[in-house]
Amino acid sequence: MPVNKTDSLEQLRNRLLSIIHDRHYIETEVLHDFSKMKIKVDVVPNARCGNWYAKNTQDIESYFKSTDGHKDHWGFNYRRLNLHIFERLLKYYSHDQILMIVDSSKYRQVPDSLSKTVPIWCCILSLFVNSDYFTEEGEINEEKFNKLADYLLTLPLQLENVYQEQAQIREKIIDFYKKTNKYLPNFSQKLRSLMSTQSDLNLSHEYIRIYPHWIYPGLAANKNEFIQEDAFDGKKFSVLNLVLCSTSSYSHISRHHGNIKFQNKKVHDKFTYEFDYYQGAGDDHEMWGMNLIDPSTFNGNIEKFECFFKNKTHDNTELLCLMEDIHNGNYLQSKNCSNTYLIDSFNKVYLANNANIDDNLALQFDISIILGDSDIKVNDKTHVFEDMSDDKKGIRNFFKNINIIERIMAIKNPEESILFSSEKFDLNIACLLIYFIKYSNNPNFTQTKWDKVNIRQLHLKILEGITIETKTSRLVLNSVNSYIISNNSS
Repeated sequence: MPVNKTDSLEQLRNRLLSIIHDRHYIETEVLHDFSKMKIKVDVVPNARCGNWYAKNTQDIESYFKSTDGHKDHWGFNYRRLNLHIFERLLKYYSHDQILMIVDSSKYRQVPDSLSKTVPIWCCILSLFVNSDYFTEEGEINEEKFNKLADYLLTLPLQLENVYQEQAQIREKIIDFYKKTNKYLPNFSQKLRSLMSTQSDLNLSHEYIRIYPHWIYPGLAANKNEFIQEDAFDGKKFSVLNLVLCSTSSYSHISRHHGNIKFQNKKVHDKFTYEFDYYQGAGDDHEMWGMNLIDPSTFNGNIEKFECFFKNKTHDNTELLCLMEDIHNGNYLQSKNCSNTYLIDSFNKVYLANNANIDDNLALQFDISIILGDSDIKVNDKTHVFEDMSDDKKGIRNFFKNINIIERIMAIKNPEESILFSSEKFDLNIACLLIYFIKYSNNPNFTQTKWDKVNIRQLHLKILEGITIETKTSRLVLNSVNSYIISNNSS
């Protein structure tokens, strides 16, 4: 069937209607079912796509990538540990409250983020918490490990693609565990430390199981599945229940480029008129949002959009006017926002993105190093390098002229503050790594000899101080490795 040649505004209109349709499912079915069970729900959107369908009351989101669950690319991601989710699961244990992560998919009933990435995360964290069960004198008893992994790994086997992959995923669990232990050698202690900080935590048993449950249109929650304790191999386990909600009203959509990507003439559950329904409509909004809308803007103006769409006679020109008005108001507001992240209080080291800082903010630091495109002016305290942008050319230029940056780092006194800012989370991360390795006097960052493993460990430690999802390019990390290791050997 040929592609329907709707214009970009018509597609945008139908995508927003699709998102409201799926939000209606959560509001009227999912939350209503939990209310009847007398269970409070903490709704947490999964980063990017999930943010279109729900907003957490405390602006919490999870960071589970579908790519970590794709066939033959399964993995446990050390850069997206989601420990804030683990903390909330501990908090809600035995409190008649449950955490629910929301996401959606263009092509599947349940996105790979929820069907595979999260179950792998649940299993790996549970293994680390329960490592005493299979560890003898610091060594893994693989027979015991495999028994426990079989018990802890829970997958939605009712989904055909997951059923076909379950054996391969299970086989890789021990590799995920060993690699995580290599790069995060104190991970078990960190998890147990988080457990100990929950002062009101009253776990029934020493062992813990993080137990995922799935709901989606056509599969409702079952209260009987939300158990609080379980038994395995003579051990009692406290069960932390985690609900994974996919919003997609699923119908098989072909990935083939020549086929339509929506369900034609679906009746809207909220507005009762027909529209073209896009599964996972919020995904890749940069491609269809016309630079006018993102999840934050949509959530902040949901009543305006719902009021607009109630009247079917409103045309696309009126929709465009509404979005431009909202966008212009949000843009003026966002220009006043500033976000910096304190990475090391000992050395007063801060991190930022160029879009979120201005001259006044930069001047609050004793030294500011600004890399890439920026309107910030150069002065005695602020050093701007516009040719060191977060693209391949800029990254190469940064490492070619790293001695200039290092001379600035070297003049910092211990009592002074320093800010590293770049366009994304690339060259500012490179600056942090080089600064901590070569110039910091913080005992937490001292190392007699640096190699790829402890550079990776330092990188992961830095990411703990950043409260939003970050992704540092492989080019930057490999370049830092080469630069530091070559300096070690020279």
